[in-house]
Amino acid sequence: MYFNERVNKKRYIFIAFAIVFFIAQCFITLYPGDDTYFIETVSKSKSIISFVIMRYETWGGRIASEFFIGIFSLLPLFIWRILNTIIAVMFVVFISNIIKLSISKDSFEKHSNIIDVFVCLSFFMIPISVTTRACSWFTGSFYYLWPTFFCLIAMSPFIYKIYNKDISKKHCIIAMLSVLYASYMEQTAAVLICFGIMTVLYLYKRDKKFYLGLVAENLLVLINLIIYTLSPGNELRNISETKTWYPGFDSLSLFQKVYQGVCWTHSHLVRETTILMLVISLLLFIIVFNRNSKWSVRISAFIPSMYFIGSLAPINKMVLSTTSYEYPYDIQTILDKIFFNPMLDIVPAVISSVIIFSIVILMFMCIKNKNERYLCIIFYLAALACGYILGFSPTIFASGPRIFFMTNILLLIIGGILLKNILEEVPINKMLWKISSIFYCSLASIYALIYVGGIAIKTIFKIK
Repeated sequence: MYFNERVNKKRYIFIAFAIVFFIAQCFITLYPGDDTYFIETVSKSKSIISFVIMRYETWGGRIASEFFIGIFSLLPLFIWRILNTIIAVMFVVFISNIIKLSISKDSFEKHSNIIDVFVCLSFFMIPISVTTRACSWFTGSFYYLWPTFFCLIAMSPFIYKIYNKDISKKHCIIAMLSVLYASYMEQTAAVLICFGIMTVLYLYKRDKKFYLGLVAENLLVLINLIIYTLSPGNELRNISETKTWYPGFDSLSLFQKVYQGVCWTHSHLVRETTILMLVISLLLFIIVFNRNSKWSVRISAFIPSMYFIGSLAPINKMVLSTTSYEYPYDIQTILDKIFFNPMLDIVPAVISSVIIFSIVILMFMCIKNKNERYLCIIFYLAALACGYILGFSPTIFASGPRIFFMTNILLLIIGGILLKNILEEVPINKMLWKISSIFYCSLASIYALIYVGGIAIKTIFKIK
């Protein structure tokens, strides 16, 4: 990749990102609950290894996350703040590089900085309810930010091969080591193994051969996933969490579990990840508008954008709901009512499903490069699946929006790839481009201030 030659040039946006993120980390303190529990438990343990073994036997198989929690529980919080910032910065840099894998040399010279800015700004467009608990909470960072970062690194050899790009031995080793972290968290492990297997099959269909390195990585993921699954603590945790958070969980039917997972995911996409979904919808619409002169097709392509614009407007209750719920996706209300009147209460879920899955059709229409089309569609389906599988967990509502961090990251990558396609092939009106850029930068800046300010307020006023 030619952008490797210029990796240290004109990337000031990442310095700005690091400063903003680190300022937010400086307000972080340890919260009563998981943070204090880990510090007290680790300090009483004979060693970090004995602490990890105890957790594996009594609570779950998250070996890697809890190993690092054990290490940093014994260190000053300032060290975690610095390293957490470094992880976040490396994350957005790596995402930007992934997006630019197929960029032409001329396009790189013109648009590389635009993509860097888009990635950094869009990171702050992830709902604050997600980032504050997934990135800027001591315990949460080891369960969400770090494993998602290492998951993307572990996926990178597959992504590079999709684009027919070579990777160094050093890169391969780092990817293999990253598997050892990503395989011990439920969502990242599921995404990694499914993406790995499907990509090996896709590449076999395309190139008529298996790539042994990728097969070996899949086997490594599978071995570590088995170790995670065999944890005695998984069953104990499931019993405890069900009793604490969802006493009636075991009585739910398969349909009810699937339904609550779909509703909870679509609720998040429509009500909280609205900006990122709107950006993806609008970028797809721009590509369709540029390629197709039929107004019927153009209008149809604009429907998802209208839906997400409607979710931002005061009239969203009329747009998104056919029932009299206070909110169109009040999950608890839906779960209470679906058991008695499923035909009525399933309507909002059907509407959102049609809109959300129509984006897959738009991707199929818009992305010319077959390899890139495969990557975007598989990432989008993975983003949805990350939420859907939560319907089978008794902690689906207890964990809150932070469980959608992986979903938001995958959507961010898709948005960046679509933007890259537009920059390379769509004639852009300079004035419209400037207005759009200023608006998006301003909006993202506001979100960044809210991110820092929200963390500061929570710390100052000791809001959990």
